[in-house]
Amino acid sequence: MIVRAARTAEGLRIGATPSSAAHSALLETAGALLIWDVADPDVPAASVWDPALAIDVAWQVYGPEAVPALLGQTDAFEPSPAPALDHARRAALVAWAAAWWPASTLAGVPPLDPRILSVERADALLAVEHLLDGEELLLAALADGLVAGRALRLAPGIHAAVRPALTALEGRLEEAAADRGITAGSAAATVPARADLALAASATVRSTAGVLAEGTRPLDLSAFAPGTVDAAGSAHWQVRSGQSDVVLEVSAPRAPSSSPTDPGPLDAVFAGIALTLRPEPGRFAGSISVPVTILLTPPDARTLTLASPGYRGHGDVDAEALLAIAHARLDRARETVIDDSGLPSRAVLLAEQEAARR
Repeated sequence: MIVRAARTAEGLRIGATPSSAAHSALLETAGALLIWDVADPDVPAASVWDPALAIDVAWQVYGPEAVPALLGQTDAFEPSPAPALDHARRAALVAWAAAWWPASTLAGVPPLDPRILSVERADALLAVEHLLDGEELLLAALADGLVAGRALRLAPGIHAAVRPALTALEGRLEEAAADRGITAGSAAATVPARADLALAASATVRSTAGVLAEGTRPLDLSAFAPGTVDAAGSAHWQVRSGQSDVVLEVSAPRAPSSSPTDPGPLDAVFAGIALTLRPEPGRFAGSISVPVTILLTPPDARTLTLASPGYRGHGDVDAEALLAIAHARLDRARETVIDDSGLPSRAVLLAEQEAARR
């Protein structure tokens, strides 16, 4: 495999970056941003802003053959086995999973336990500490990992097959945190049981009584905070006859979640009318009284947009492709033997292995 390097106004670009941010697993290192394509997380691309500072990163991730490219002596090289590649990839994949994992009741994609992700992230960053730009990222990850690890010790619902690996990860974090004087409090979270997922699925069933007009619109996943809406779902609107007025109702399915805390509300705008969707079991929903003339709105003006507060959709996330990636990763996780050291296959996360067996 030959990797190309090209000079740009910002520095040096190595390899080809994924076409979508939703497919990009990122790790910021000293002098360079490493970018893996989660659909094929083999060798990363990189955006290098300080080639001199990033020489050690390149050697550790691509092998010594990459160094001449950073020195401007060649525009192509063939990567070789490198000492930090697996750990760097794991840190990037955990960050991607926390931001983009498409949990879906409708598509059968279980949520990943955020506590396991926190423990994995801290352990992976610890292994590549020498490549990071400063220690702030690692120290914050260790503090979060300690909280998550201690919560996991007594947490019900964690598959027994991953317990030894989690114990190994937690042990390394405890030792590293103690060496740095880091302490943590406590936290708790629960993984939804199958009965909870069934309840969420039933919440997508809607009544047709009194419906005067209705429609659906695909969800733009880039418009929502991570883990907010069901990645396979659609937003639905209805204009219904009320007791004494006409009511606009809008709903969207919630993503299955490992947290007992309800997510925040969503902002919705239908045909210029704004309303708020509140979290309910299995869905977000909101309603507002509207003039009967809303029924005269032309079909092409019956637009519906939804977003988490502070988010703006970019329309660049292919939910179907993201779900396909998640299914493929879960299939790989089911086939991977769980290593008691807490270091699974180079391309599989322990959180994925736990979710696949749940």
